[in-house]
Amino acid sequence: MHATNRSRGYERLVLLACLVLANRACQLGHGGSFCHPCGIGRFKDVTGHGICNGCLSDATTLQTGSTSRSQCLCIPGTSTYMLMGLALCARCTEGKFQASYGAASCDNCPSGKYTGVRTFNASEQGSEDFCLSCPANTGNSPPGSLFASDCTCNAGSSRPVGALCSSCEAGTYSTSTNSLTCTPCQDNAWSPVASTRCECKADWMTTAAGQPCTQCGISMFKLLPGDVACEKCGVGKYRADHNTLACTPCAAGKHNAATSANSASMCLPCPPGTFTSDDGSKCVVCPKSYAASVLTDAFVAQKVFTACVEFVEL
Repeated sequence: MHATNRSRGYERLVLLACLVLANRACQLGHGGSFCHPCGIGRFKDVTGHGICNGCLSDATTLQTGSTSRSQCLCIPGTSTYMLMGLALCARCTEGKFQASYGAASCDNCPSGKYTGVRTFNASEQGSEDFCLSCPANTGNSPPGSLFASDCTCNAGSSRPVGALCSSCEAGTYSTSTNSLTCTPCQDNAWSPVASTRCECKADWMTTAAGQPCTQCGISMFKLLPGDVACEKCGVGKYRADHNTLACTPCAAGKHNAATSANSASMCLPCPPGTFTSDDGSKCVVCPKSYAASVLTDAFVAQKVFTACVEFVEL
């Protein structure tokens, strides 16, 4: 009996609570029987127990309990426009993005980037990461570019019609942007990959850029590619042919005081009692007393010993 009375009393309390809630109007931003706050993406701009209204397509609120349609903001990847006093959202077109909520317009992808033609994706077009960097061997592109082909093909590269930009191969070059082909180097010139110019090979030189390469004389040398001039063989050396790039030192016991020697015969023997100087340009008189241990250069020590051992006063 007592349990039944308690149960009936509880039911009366619940019924009374429902009547109180029913008679109490929900405040703005709240709705339903228990006046819960409107969820994200919804709002309610009147009092009462009615349901919350949803924002229009591609719009959302940033917090619960929103009280006005004006709190519905266009999501990133879209922009806002007005139609008959109503704020609507337009999806960003190709080549554009928008990272903010409620923006008035979409932004162009910056120079040096492009979008490609892709299906609209708000999560992607809501960030500048949506914009793709121009490929290798390319430089700037106009803002708002759609295609990788909008990216400028750098000098040192080429892009045939309908193809991607690629580096010029070794031995070729291009001097301007968006070249259709790379140009082969002239005879006896060379270039590394992705070059904008060619240089004369080792043992070849030119008097001016773009002029033919001419070979160094046999008494001259140039060890590396480049636009530097050929140099004369120094004293104590000679170069008799093109089989070697460098000048050859005179043989032990011989010297040459002149530059530009073109034959081994120009290296003259040192007379007895002398040895060749370090630079090979002259003969040096043997010392009256000689000890190899005082000479720090082993090569010089051996050279002096060989030439002078018979003339040493022990």
